[in-house]
Amino acid sequence: MASREDKLSDLLHDFSKLYSGGGKYKWLKCLLFNALSLSTLKFSTSALELLRNLREGSNISCNNVEILLEIANLTGLDAAIKLVEKYKQNTTGYNAISGKRVITLYRRKLFECLRDVGGSELPSIAAFYSEDSSDHKDIWDFVFFLEVDKRLDNTPEKTKRFAKLLNQTAAEKLKGKIVQR
Repeated sequence: MASREDKLSDLLHDFSKLYSGGGKYKWLKCLLFNALSLSTLKFSTSALELLRNLREGSNISCNNVEILLEIANLTGLDAAIKLVEKYKQNTTGYNAISGKRVITLYRRKLFECLRDVGGSELPSIAAFYSEDSSDHKDIWDFVFFLEVDKRLDNTPEKTKRFAKLLNQTAAEKLKGKIVQR
């Protein structure tokens, strides 16, 4: 019978497979921007590496995989939701310890809005920031660049400025409940 640590390692491995590949890996980087160090986010090459760092930071444990469930729900990956739920049900004595929320409201809203930004919008958004859009593969890369450069964060003025550049659907998602202070 596998130990609890082995079961957790298996869960992280299987979960990471669902977030491998360019787009879904970038989703993880976006959602975990404040939860992991900048160097980890910059130099990490896989979803599994991000999850292992999250575990080392005590955000994941045998008794607490709630952040994985939160990520799965935010990204809407049914396979990931089922995987985490199955782990919770099949882990004897699983008792989630509630702690601080790792994924902030701003981070959730940013993620939701970026999913509604089209590739055709990137050149005009990049131009606003005096950047060349060809230096970035997509909006996820560009927003990561802006956040690292501290030109975008959860301050109302920076968020409002960024929201003005987006299509109406994306802007409404970003501004909902966080900019209206």
